[in-house]
Amino acid sequence: MTRFAWICSVAVFFTLIFAAQLSAQDEGAVEPKNEVERNADNDAGEPEGDAADQVDKPKVSPRAMRVRAKGEIAVYNSYLGTSGKENRNAYNELGMIGEFAAGVSVNKGEKMRAEVRVCYSCHGLDVEQAYFEYRPSSAIHLRVGRFLLPLGNTNASAYQGTMQTVSKPLTRAMGMMMRSREFNQGVLPAPASDNGISIGGSTDLEGIGSKLSYEVFAVRGFRSNGFDLNFISSRDYEDHNNEPGYGARIQIAGSGASLGFAYTGGTHDAGNGNNRYDIAVMDFRLSFNGVTIDGEVAGRRTEFDVPGEDGEDHFNKAGAWLQIAFDVTDQWKLIVAGDGLHIGNAFLGPGGPTPTGGAFTTDNSNQVWRGTLGLNYITEEGILFKLAGEYWAFSDYKDSFVFQFGAVYSF
Repeated sequence: MTRFAWICSVAVFFTLIFAAQLSAQDEGAVEPKNEVERNADNDAGEPEGDAADQVDKPKVSPRAMRVRAKGEIAVYNSYLGTSGKENRNAYNELGMIGEFAAGVSVNKGEKMRAEVRVCYSCHGLDVEQAYFEYRPSSAIHLRVGRFLLPLGNTNASAYQGTMQTVSKPLTRAMGMMMRSREFNQGVLPAPASDNGISIGGSTDLEGIGSKLSYEVFAVRGFRSNGFDLNFISSRDYEDHNNEPGYGARIQIAGSGASLGFAYTGGTHDAGNGNNRYDIAVMDFRLSFNGVTIDGEVAGRRTEFDVPGEDGEDHFNKAGAWLQIAFDVTDQWKLIVAGDGLHIGNAFLGPGGPTPTGGAFTTDNSNQVWRGTLGLNYITEEGILFKLAGEYWAFSDYKDSFVFQFGAVYSF
């Protein structure tokens, strides 16, 4: 655990105490809503356009302060339904995992906002967010610090309290993935946060009753282990090659539907930063009559130095995910999902993808497909229970079943 992480944890603790005092002093202030909350209100029937102008709305003092603390407590486990030591070693069975997160957001008037979020799980302690935001209008905002990268809805909802399955899509797969070491996880991590600056905003598309949002950013960038990206070291707070990463996202969202596109790129190797990575993401959501459909396609091109030669080559990693959630009742939800991952021009071995083949590697084209059937139950007190079964099918390894369960409380 780094000294920086400890300092941030202590800072969050005292910020929560200070926030409680501020909240008591400013009980009458009105907290400005973020875009998600405003959209939810509009979907629920909040007046818009000329009708909204006729409604008397409370004015927010530019000096008024509102504070909100939030977090989640989760435990989850998985069981590999295959006998035999070889197959059991193929799955990263971490036992009963605890995941704890807490954060605080502070709004000053309608234009200033700051947020800090700390998470502790199997990867240790991590400061996921620590930024401030200046929003002179809904059309533009400036964000500085450590924030979630705008790389799709999946990145913003990659928490046990918002995910409807225990494991993440293969596009974002991390620890809870069969053959995680061989494939070196998914296309990109989730949640993915970084240090930097972003500029974004939104505007109404009155002709089609939708909202267009955009964001561009410059950050530290992802790191690699010399060949493929390393999701763990990419969480570090220091830059490793003094070459910034950058990207952009655009999204159109209307009533019960959204479509987004995102890109990020940079150099992943240490030192001079000669080898590039380029990632593209497309995601969508449809909601109607108690049914929610989420989907994502992500692809990455990663350059590497050719062993024994003075030259470069690249390999590709791409994935797709589709999930359908059915509201059976107010408390029960049925989940059906399917996803896949492909890696090309790289050999898979016990230590991960490699540019050269050998006695213990596969060929240089590998795929995995997964089907998931799950069930969610949420109590009246807000505790979410998850149960799921997964079937994994590999092109070069033995297929298997995985069973998972979890419990989450968000506050």
